This record gives sequence, C-alpha cells and structure tokens, in this order.
Amino acid sequence: MALAGSFNDTGDDILPLQEIVFSCGVCQATPSELYATKESNRGFHSGSGDDDGTVVKLWIAECSHIVCGKHLPGGAAPFHPKDMPPKAPCPQCIEKGDDSPKDLYSIRGLGTGELDSRIPHSWLECPPVKLDGAVPAMEALRFQYMNMARFGRRVTHYWKDAQGKRQTMEAAYGKERKQRRQLQSEILDLKGRVRELEKGERQLEKWEARKPALNHYLGVVSEMAREMEDLRGQLSQLGFDVPTRSYSYDPESDQAAGAGVSDHLENGQRRQQSSSSAIAAILQHDHSSSSRKRKLAQCAPDRSYEDLEKPQSQQSQRASSRDLMPPPVPRLKPHWRTAAAPVKYTSPRNTQRPPNPRQVANNLRARCEESNKHFVEKVAKMVQSSVLGFPRMGKLRDLKKATEAYWGGKLSKDELLAEGKRLRLEHWKIQKNAGVDVIPSNDFAYYDHVLDHIQMFNAIPERYSKHGLHTLDEYFAMGRGHQKDGIDVPSLEMVKWFDSNYHYVKPTLQDSQTFKLSDDPKPIRHFKEAKDAGIVTRPVILGPVSFLHLGKADRNQTVDPISLLEKLLPVYEELLKQLKSAGAETVQIDEPVLVFDLPAKIRSAFKPAYEKLTALQGSSGPQLVLTTYFGDVVHNLDVVKSSLQGTYAFHVDLVRNPEQLDKVMESLGPKQVLSAGVVDGRNIWKNNMKKSIEIVESAIQKLGKERVIVGTSSSLLHTPHTLESEKNLDAEVRDWFAFASEKTKEVAIIAKAVTDGPDSVRSELDANAKSLQSRATSKRTNNPDVKKRQEAVTKEMHERKSGFPTRYDAQKKQLNLPLFPTTTIGSFPQTKDIRIMRNKFTKGEITPKEYEEFIEKEIRDVVAIQDELQLDVYVHGEPERNDMVQYFGERLDGYVFTTHAWVQSYGSRCVRPPIMVGDVSRPAPMTVKESKYAASVSKKPMKGMLTGPITCLRWSFPRDDVHQSVQAQQLALALRDEVVDLEKAGIYVIQVDEPALREGLPLRAGSEREKYLSWAVDSFKLSTAGVEDSTQIHSHFCYSEFQDFFHAIAALDADVLSIENSKSDAKLLKVFIDEAYPRHIGPGVYDIHSPRVPSEQEIKDRVAEMLQYLKPDQLWVNPDCGLKTRGWKETKEALSNMVAAAQAYRQQHSKSA
Repeated sequence: MALAGSFNDTGDDILPLQEIVFSCGVCQATPSELYATKESNRGFHSGSGDDDGTVVKLWIAECSHIVCGKHLPGGAAPFHPKDMPPKAPCPQCIEKGDDSPKDLYSIRGLGTGELDSRIPHSWLECPPVKLDGAVPAMEALRFQYMNMARFGRRVTHYWKDAQGKRQTMEAAYGKERKQRRQLQSEILDLKGRVRELEKGERQLEKWEARKPALNHYLGVVSEMAREMEDLRGQLSQLGFDVPTRSYSYDPESDQAAGAGVSDHLENGQRRQQSSSSAIAAILQHDHSSSSRKRKLAQCAPDRSYEDLEKPQSQQSQRASSRDLMPPPVPRLKPHWRTAAAPVKYTSPRNTQRPPNPRQVANNLRARCEESNKHFVEKVAKMVQSSVLGFPRMGKLRDLKKATEAYWGGKLSKDELLAEGKRLRLEHWKIQKNAGVDVIPSNDFAYYDHVLDHIQMFNAIPERYSKHGLHTLDEYFAMGRGHQKDGIDVPSLEMVKWFDSNYHYVKPTLQDSQTFKLSDDPKPIRHFKEAKDAGIVTRPVILGPVSFLHLGKADRNQTVDPISLLEKLLPVYEELLKQLKSAGAETVQIDEPVLVFDLPAKIRSAFKPAYEKLTALQGSSGPQLVLTTYFGDVVHNLDVVKSSLQGTYAFHVDLVRNPEQLDKVMESLGPKQVLSAGVVDGRNIWKNNMKKSIEIVESAIQKLGKERVIVGTSSSLLHTPHTLESEKNLDAEVRDWFAFASEKTKEVAIIAKAVTDGPDSVRSELDANAKSLQSRATSKRTNNPDVKKRQEAVTKEMHERKSGFPTRYDAQKKQLNLPLFPTTTIGSFPQTKDIRIMRNKFTKGEITPKEYEEFIEKEIRDVVAIQDELQLDVYVHGEPERNDMVQYFGERLDGYVFTTHAWVQSYGSRCVRPPIMVGDVSRPAPMTVKESKYAASVSKKPMKGMLTGPITCLRWSFPRDDVHQSVQAQQLALALRDEVVDLEKAGIYVIQVDEPALREGLPLRAGSEREKYLSWAVDSFKLSTAGVEDSTQIHSHFCYSEFQDFFHAIAALDADVLSIENSKSDAKLLKVFIDEAYPRHIGPGVYDIHSPRVPSEQEIKDRVAEMLQYLKPDQLWVNPDCGLKTRGWKETKEALSNMVAAAQAYRQQHSKSA
C-alpha cells in the first residue's frame, strides 16, 4: 500500500512524513528508530502475521492511537492467539480516563506486508492522500496531525534552544574577544614602557660613564674665573668696563645628577657688542688659548633628556667654544661703566634624568598602596549585605523531581549531580544579581544539610557503611532507608529543626565513635564551583557544638555526644585549613543551639572549641562568622563574652528578638562585627524597611559602618523560591509578599540605604511603604463578625461534659473496640490517577459530579482494602485532599493560596503552605460529605479527620500584624463547628491532628513557653469540647519527646493520642507511666517515611518494648504517620504485618486474662 512521501523528496536530511505519522504518540519514537536493530522472537508468533520472527515493537490500537510496546503494561503486548489481535489498555486513552483493553494491530515496518492486514483501510488513506469520511479515519487523521504538530513543536523547541545556546556562545565569544583585544593593547603598552625604561637606562649608563670626565673639566671653570678677574682688572686700568661672565661650580651639587654648566646675564639678556679688540686682548692674555678652547668646548653640556622630547626646532643646540666666550665689548668712553650681569654656571638640576626602573616600581607600589588604602576606606564606610542560606529545590521543585527520578531508576547518578550543580549556579546568580555582597555556599543539600555533615565527618553507623554502597546511595540510605539487593536498613531518626516545619536527620553516635574528614569535602567542592563561575561565596557549616548537641547515642549505646568534642575538633580544623587554601576568606559557622537553655557542659564546650578554631583565623584559616537564629541569645551572652569574642563576626536574629540588640552589642569584642538579621527568613511578608533601617542605624551609631553587616534572620530555606512564579495571585495581596528571591533584594536595599543614605534607594523605600499601608487598610484583613464571636467565647466552652472514665465507658458501648485496636493515622496513598483527576477538576476539565463520583469510588476502594486488612477503626483515605492544611485553608475565609510557593519539609517532600491574610471563619462544612459517605459503606467505626488549629496556624504562613493566639482562636472556632457537624452526621471517632503543637513551643523554658502552651491548649480544647461523651476524640503528634511539656499534652484531654515514635527509643514512653497518664496512646510501630516494609516480628518486638511502659488496655497499634506519600504495595504489606502483630498480642492477652 502506497504511503505519503517525504516533505522534500530532494532532501535526505528531512524526516519522511510516514515516519512522523507512524511515530509513537507517547515518546515520538519513529519506526526507523524502533526497528534500527530487529530482534527475533525465536519462532514465536504475536498473532499478527509476523512469520519472519520479528519482534513487534510498534502497534496501532483500535482507538487509532499509535504506541510502541515499551509503554504497554509489562513493556510489550501480551501473548495471544495467532489469528487474533492482542488486547491491552492504550496509554493515551488512560490519560483520558479510559483504561479498557483495546485491540492492537502490529506495525513491523512501513514496507509492503509489514502492516497488519486488519488495520482499517481508511486509516492509511488519509491526507496527504485522501480521506473517505469514515469516523475511524477522522480519528486517525486528527491523531496523525496532532502527532505532526507535536513533532513540529519538538523540533521548534530544539531549534529555539539551539539558537539560544548559539546566541549565548556568540555573546560569550564577543566578550572574550573584546577582553583579548584589551589584553593585547595592555601588552603593547607595557612593551613600549619597557623599551622606554631600557632606553633611559642606557642613557643613564652613558651619563654615569662620562661623569668623571665632566667633573674634571668643570673643575677648570674655577681657574678660568680667577684669570678672568685678572683680565678684567687689566682692562679696567685701560679704561674699559667689560661685562664679563661670572662662573661658579659646586662639586657637591653634582653628586645627584650629571654635571653641566649654565650662564645668565643681568635682566636675562645678552648684550650684543661689536668690538673685536676686546676678544683679541682676552685671547692674547690666555697663554694657553688653543688647549683652553678645546676644554671649554668639551665642558659644554650635551642636549638634555628633556630636550629629546621636544620637536627638532625647539631642541637646544650643542654649545660651541664661541658660545662660552664673553660677548664683544664696544669701545666706550673712559670711566663710563655699565652694570655687568654675572653669568653663573651650575649643574643642570632642571635637566630630567632617565627614569630609574627601581624607582618606577617603587612609585607604582606606592600608588597601589594608596589606591588600596582608598578602597579599604571605602569598604569601611560600606555596610555589607549577606544571606545565610537559599532554598534548594529550585523554581519548579527541580531537585525534588530529579531526586525522586534517581530513586526510581529513571535518572543516573551523574545526571542527578549535574542537576544539583545547575541549581546551585542558578541560585548563586540570583543572589549576585540582587546585589548581595556575601553569598552562601554549601547551603545546598540533596536530602538534608545535617546529614551532609554526618557523611562528611564519617559519623556513619556501621549498618550503613558495611554494605559498600556508593557514597550517594549510602547518603540516601541514612536519610530514607534502603531495601534493595538484599540490603534492608531503616533510616536514621528524623526530627524537627528547632521550631520550624523542616526536619533534619539526627546524628547517631557510637561509644567508640571516631571522625574523619571525607575526601574532597562538599564545602570545598561547592566553594570552588562558585569560584570557577566568578562568584566568591562564604561557605556555610554547622558548628561542632551544635552538631553534637543535636545528635544522640545510637541504640544500645551510652555515649554522651558532647564528650566526643575533642575527637571532632581536629576534623573541623582540617576542614577550615582546606577552605582557606581554596581561597575562602570567611566561613559561616552555625551554632543555633545558643538560643536554647543549655546545660553547663554544653556551655563550657564552646571555649575549648573556639579557642582552637579562632586561632586559625588569618594565616591558616578563614575568618569565622558565627551565626545564631530562631531566638535570642541574651541568656548565653556570658558564653559569647568568654568564648566567642574571637570570631570575626557574630550574627543574631533581630526579627524574632529585636530587643536583644543592645545587650549583644555590649558583649561583642572590640573589633568584632555584628551581623544583624533584619529580613525574615521564616515568613513571606514584605520587610518593613523603615523599621529595619532604624535597627541597623542604631547599631552603626555604636559600632560604626565597618562593624555592621545586614543579613537575613536565618536561612531562606523556609521560604518559597520566588514570587515571579505566582501569576494567579490577586494583585492586591501579591504586593504584600516577598519570597526568597525578593528577600535577597530587600537585604541589598537596606544595606545600600544605611551606606549611601535613604535617598539612594528612595523609590524602593516609597514602594515598600505603599505596600505596607495597602495591607494595613485592606478590607481583606479585618472581619468584624469574627471578632465579635471571639469576644463571646467563655471558659466553659473549653471543657468536655464529663471526665475521661465516664467518657471511656460511653465510648466502649458506642464503638465496641477490641484490645490493641488497630487504625491508621488518616491518609492512604495518593495515586497518579487521583492527582490527574484532581488536576482536571481544578482546571475545569471535568464536572463537579464527575469528580465527586471518582472520589466516592476511591473511598469505596479504601474501605474495601481496610476490610481485607481487618483494621478496627477505618478512615476514608482522604483522596480529595491535596494537603492536610491547604485543604482546610481553601474552605476557610481569610486564606489565600499559591501555585508554586513550595517549601522543603524533609528530603524531597515539599509543602505549599497557605497564607493567612485576614480573620478566619468557616462559611460551610468542609469534610462532612466524604466522611458520611465513607461511614455508609463501612462495617467498622469511621474516623473523621481534621487538622487542629495550632497545626493550621504553624503550617501556614501566619499573619505578622496580630498575635498568633488570636489567629489560633479563630481557627478553633471554625473547627469546633466542623467537629459538631461530623458528630451529627454519625461520625463518633474524630481525630484532630496537632503534629505542629511542639514545634510552636518557644525554644526556651519560662514565661513565654507557659503563655504559648496556655493559648495553644485552649485552642485545641475549644475546637473539640462541643461533642457528647460517647464521641471519641483522637489527636496525632509528629514527635515523641514530651518530657518538657507533658502537662500540656495531658491538658488537651484527648481520649487517644497517636505519636510518631517508630525511630525513637521506647524509653521515652516512660513519662506516661511516671505521670500516671490515664488515657490511651498509639505510639507508631513503623516508619512511614521510608518505603521499607517492616516484618511482623519487627513490629511485635516494637510492641513488646512499648508494653514495658504502657498498659495493654492503653495501647493502640498504628503507623507513626499518614500514608499519603507511600505506594500501595508497601502500604498493604506493612499494614498486614501490623494487624497480624496486634492480633497475636490480642490473642496472647486474651488467654492470660
């Protein structure tokens, strides 16, 4: 069958049309590419007439879509009878929601007999040949032209990309060529200068050689002067007054320059006289006239060096013997006299000598030193700007996608590392272009910056190092576990980074711990990388005291981490020396634990540590900028005074605690620099530049500009990448925000304002003031109805009707749960299908009814799986929820949402926090419909799932214009309405998650912590206390360390607590016995942050540990967190093992009872 020819029959380099028409609709692979190497199926047949044994790689489905075999389930068409076509779902139809199997027809090439004879004839006679009007052909035509359009767009994209690269290369070449010409011009100038110096040196040598002779001949001048005086006396007796010349010569004046003679007459004029008799008389008086004439001729100076630079017409003529004689004197009347002007011969002091090369070098050095002095003076008058760290993920979560592709085997190590390098360079350029003076490096991490240090210091537990994994895989194994190729290790413990929503990997140390600096350390590698790109950076490292204090002893180990300081310090010293050798002048060394209430042994550790590290500053090591953030350091200022004054600079967070400024300045060393963190690294609001400038100027008044740096309060890791990506934000509120890229500009503007004065950035300051005023007066900020409801809150609204014993009896009757009840934390895996359908619904591509039907199907499937697993309390799986905070924020007034404002939470997981811009209220029920439907198809109690008020607050970007306690109460009132509505709908187990309760805890004990816990607990109780005794209230926490605020946990009065405890020591549960906690608790029995599947025995062992500290009737069995990020396979296997372990203990305790 004839097919269409090529676009250009004369052009061999143009792809034939049939190659485009019959290319794969998924990856655009052409038949020629697919069959470049034909493979034999060893005599088997696919049922498509492939008697030659060729493996079929390309298929056309009955839906007219063309697809290559690798996109079919299993990577190939299924086995099928010879005379019947195979059936398989079409991957392109799946994207449209149709996953039904389709007949497949083989395409083994484009030659005669290579197309399946069952392919409808009309499909192959569409344009550019003809079209018979049949519906299948119309679909084929549409698809084929779509194929051609996609191919055209792909080619255009490659062409544009190539054009862009070409233009970039041409621009770079032009720049290099211009620079080359400049260098050549400079070389020519230098060569000319060298020739001039060489010429001068030769002339100087000539003068030096002639100097003895000149000195000898000039000595004759004195003798001539005496003889001339005698002659003058004789002529005077004859009645003549001769204006003879007077000669003088000072031998000492000749020592610095070559000898010479000069003469002058009175009034600077030579009197021209015509008498020759006087000349004869003089010559007759000279008894040795001929020799004397020769001497006088030789005494005449040569042309000066200065004359060499004059035109020929202006150059002085060589003096002759006649020029040295007195002028002729006219015959005058006797006794008539005129004043004789003496003529004085001196050495030629005004004659310029050839330049001495050594003198030229000294002059140049002096000018350079003067220029450097002016530069230093200028820098001293300039306040530098700095950033403590920048987000890692990239503008479009590029690092997340690349890392997960590597984990999935779709990206190689080299490709992942190259993507990381590209992102680092992009981030450095953003900060450089913003005008930031001090740009950080080594703030980038593929998983976590603390984990980077664990690996860099070789503090790797043997369970990871013994397998011989590649360095990168070993790194990820510590961060997320590894269960592959016979290796099965869980991840290290991951906990919150101070009071943020970021999680770090906890250093896990051994009794016999040693440290060793890795080869090619990452801080040095990244510093050099930036340096090669023309960007000088300040490397960032975590300080030794914080590294150890944030760590812990491994299981079954007793080591106190801080006792390892002496072993760790040599590694830090070596690292700093290598950074200095690489060219790093300053290093940012983070010691954020200084904001804690530290025990004495930690406080005392700073002195020996920093005595050693600061001793390296200057010749051996870089200057150290010691940084703190997330709180004040006033309580540790004695440590600063005694141990840290030796560092070059000290950074404090003046956003969180501006009141600490004066005391900090008083504690600085006499030359120590203050780094003032005035731009918020934790929130997204525009900076109040007027206020920040006032803070910085107050520091300048006391310290001087040379001792102040303007910086971010902390790393910008906790803020989204750039506001430029938010195209859909309302213009009014968009003007109130500043993300990471915008904050770098704010830092630079503030630094310039305090350096050159506010007028130098007047337009920026005026725009900033206008934005702040707009926000303060906006109607979106204030809701009078919400404030009125807050005023009506009473103390009784915070309390349940009865105590826990009464409630528990009512709940047992209502729920009838067994011993060791099993449940999950809430979410189940969110598949690609769920995300696709949610995306289509968001874009309006499907109707609300279609989306509702899809969600109901997902809920039914989740309930069926829980039936199969035999769980005791069900959840509906949350398929409709994008995020546990964003979902609620979208249904509450007072919030706005972004599309690309992602922030790293841990590893590759990112969250997109909603933004609280005004007073919060609930306009309608948020979760009742889905929970009610789930309960209608369930045989077991259904648990309603809500996010608590503190977590909604902490995992959003909160307002900074009202106190957080006010915002928390508004959220609690909205959630109270939802809890009551769920109970009315028949949901008698309601979980109100508060995983962020602890991270909101002020870092220091004292009144601020007690105030926080008071309003935080009140907010939780206000949201849950409106239900009957028979309704069971659960709560979930993403941490296991309760010792420092256990009384607040108990005060929540939740019936059941579930906690993230799978990677923590079960000994931490002892507090529940010590405090006689009466209610129920479900410590997580396995880690959901890793794809690793725990065995049934492993879970049994974990439960056995827990039973040492908890009573059997207290213990619930559940994972440690939600299952949203996991896959279905590992989820089912892990839950099956968990239920089996719970049932085994249930049976064991039933027999003993």
